Formats: sequence, structure tokens, C-alpha cells
Amino acid sequence: MKKFILILFIISGFFGCSKTITGPTPQPLSIVPEAGYNKTSIPVTITGTGFQVVPTNILSGNITTKLPQVYLNTSPVTYLAVTKVSQTVIYATVPAGIAVPAGTWITYSVTVVNPTGKSGTLKNAYVVSSYPPPSITGASVCNKSGTVIVNISGANFFGKPDVILVYASGNKITATVNSVSATSITATVGTSLSTGTYTVIVTNPDSQQASVTISVNQIPACISPTISSIYPMFGWTGSDTNITITGVNFEFPPTIIFATHGSTTGTSLVYIAYVSSTQLQAVVPKGMGTGWYDVTVINPDGQQSTYQNGFYISANPPPVITGIAPASGSSNAATTITITGNYFASNATAETIDPSGNALPCNISSQTATGIVCTTQTLPTGVYLIRVTNTSDNTYYDYSSFVVTNPANNLGGFKLSTQHLIIGRQANAL
Repeated sequence: MKKFILILFIISGFFGCSKTITGPTPQPLSIVPEAGYNKTSIPVTITGTGFQVVPTNILSGNITTKLPQVYLNTSPVTYLAVTKVSQTVIYATVPAGIAVPAGTWITYSVTVVNPTGKSGTLKNAYVVSSYPPPSITGASVCNKSGTVIVNISGANFFGKPDVILVYASGNKITATVNSVSATSITATVGTSLSTGTYTVIVTNPDSQQASVTISVNQIPACISPTISSIYPMFGWTGSDTNITITGVNFEFPPTIIFATHGSTTGTSLVYIAYVSSTQLQAVVPKGMGTGWYDVTVINPDGQQSTYQNGFYISANPPPVITGIAPASGSSNAATTITITGNYFASNATAETIDPSGNALPCNISSQTATGIVCTTQTLPTGVYLIRVTNTSDNTYYDYSSFVVTNPANNLGGFKLSTQHLIIGRQANAL
């Protein structure tokens, strides 16, 4: 009995005689990262002073430890899962599922409570966002007329992010953001940039960040894109139109803008596919106003090219050819053919197009909205396109192919093709 009392006295003296175990007051000083997406759990590191781990079950010999509690001051509070603690560092995880209205973010204070009951709070320390975090797939620099441009590609950029370049020595350069899309940022960093290794950091308005490391050995000149063709060059306001833009020096990710001819403002296309540095694909949405549009391609560095009167939107659907009969004729006589399809206007014309692009009229004898009967010229042997043009809208459809043979059925080296297609080149605006 005396031995038990002595042991109890020693333990009581070790921890103090008060009912509450004493210890330091925790003081959180920082949390990294400072923001997170509310739909995923986010590991965080909290640094500070006075974090305490208290042993329990000492008398039983099965000693365990009691860790500090960490919570965000949501309503009700949200507890973080604490995994590891030292006197100056706490490792924890912010749980997924914290309610945040769509399109917003909320800043919360972080509180640390030691097992002794003492607590400390870092006010307005952590942002819970409804936006997914940004990511960076690449970054590069180039020189545009004496100004250094930073081009950043990635995902989930919004608003006007902050862009900082951190040099290996720790020096920071704050870039001026010029343009932002969900997948690209263009910014300037002055007239020069030292060679070396940089960490490019993008911080969205909700404080979520992404970074990438780049090496700057030399700063090449920014290269301007050039548009050489658009296929097709027309569509109609009642339907989406898939187009292909051909040229050179396209860079990922590009911006494509449609502006009515002569206008200083336009519509940015949403659905764009970067195929290569010489080809882009995009969708012109239905509902756009009729008339001629200037088409502009803008590289991430701001370099751009405009194809004036590059696309025409009509009020009526363009013609469509679904078949021709007969599919061949003789080189020693004209051939009467029947063209079937849809949306043939009352003023439609028909032509044959030779392999060199030369057009000869096919004289129309009768026509409806779905059929045209016309007679060709006497044509040399070869493979021809049949074109129907709605002259009121200047839109057309090319159908391949009409084959002209000599009386011995000798094509003279031409290869038969039976594919039908739309050719997206339209006559120039009047």
C-alpha cells in the first residue's frame, strides 16, 4: 500500500497536482496550401509553435498519445484528420464535401486545440473553393517587339490569375497578365529576362495555385500565325458548322475570333481542336447573324492573323447533293444529268469542275428544291465535280464524281472516285 501511494505521488508530481495538465498555448502561423477544392480531400501542413502531444494510459502500461485537434470555423466546425505532429508542424487533411455555393469560395480561420485544452487560431487562413484547382501543362517565353512574353497552357484558369516567376536564387518577378482563357494565360515580364531556371506560379482568384519549372537559355522571337484557307467558307445560321483552318505557325492553345467584317469586337469560338501548327478545327455555332465575318487566330503570345471576309453565314441552308444520274458520260457528246439533293434555291446554278478547277456551266432545263436536270458541255475525258450554287446566298456544294470517258471507255490515266463531299470554298464577297 505504501508503494502504491509513493508511485501515485511521483506520477502526480510529474504531471502536476491540478486537474488539467498544463502545457504551451499553440499558435498556428501558416498553412500550406492556403486553398483547396471542396470536392476533394486536401493534405495540408500547418506550421507554428506550441503544438503538443500528450501521453495517455500511463498507469496501465499501454501508453498512447493524444494529438491536437484542428478545425475550420465552418458552421458547424469542420475537423481535419491529424496524422502527424511535432512542436512546430502538424500534418493533416481537409475533408471533401465542405459546402460552398457554386461559383464562389469562402475563407475560414484555422484553430489548433492542444490536448490540454489550450488553443490558438490563425484567422482567415484557408480558402475552400467550388472551383477545381488550376494545372499547368507547359510554359514558354518569347520576345515580341522588345517585350518578353510568358505563354502558359493548362486547365481551370479563371478570372485574372496572378503570375509570378521565381528565379533559382529566390528573386521574384511579377508578370502582368494580358489575356486569360480556361486553358491559357499570356503575360509580360518586362523588356528582359535573365537566363536560368524559373518556377512559374499561377494563382487563381480563389488562391488555388499551380506551378511549373522552365529553363530559359535564350528568348526567341514570337512567331505570328498565318491563315491560308478556311474550309468550308460558309455556313448557315440554323446549324453548327465544322470548319478547318489551314495555315502556319499556329500554337497551342489558340483563340479563334469571328467578327463581322470591319467590326472591332467579335465572338470567340468555344470548341477548338489544335491539330498541328498548320491546322486547326473549330465549330461555328448556330444562331450567329448573317453576313461576312473576319476570322482571327490568336496564339497564346498574342501574335495573330486575320483572314478578312473568311466566312459567310447565310439565312438559308446551303445546297446539298445526295446523288447524280448518270454518273458518267462520253467525251464525244453532251450529257443530260439529274442532280438530287436538298435546299436547291430557285436561282441555283449547276456546273462541272475539272481537275484544274475550271468551271463550265451545266445548262438547267428544270429544277425544284430537291432536284435539278441539266446538260453538260461536251467535255474532255476526266473526272469532274458537279457543283450546285445557290446564287442568292453564294453557297454551294461539290459532289464527286462525274466521269467522262472516250468512246473506248479509256479515261486516259484518271482514277475513278465515288466519294461525295462538301467543298468549303465560297466565291468572294461582292
